[in-house]
Amino acid sequence: MAITKRTMAEINAKHTGQTLEKILIDSDRDNWFNAEDAKAYGFIDHIATSDGQVSGGKA
Repeated sequence: MAITKRTMAEINAKHTGQTLEKILIDSDRDNWFNAEDAKAYGFIDHIATSDGQVSGGKA
């Protein structure tokens, strides 16, 4: 399990721009993100505000 957790943390660090240490600390506790927090952390690139902005959404 520890190997999987570290591997996931390394992947998240690579894609979010956060340090591995920060990812490991943050993943050791419950951590909930709203859309703005997820964007600031680096988990997402864009916040969709209408169906047309989502792939497969209505135009």
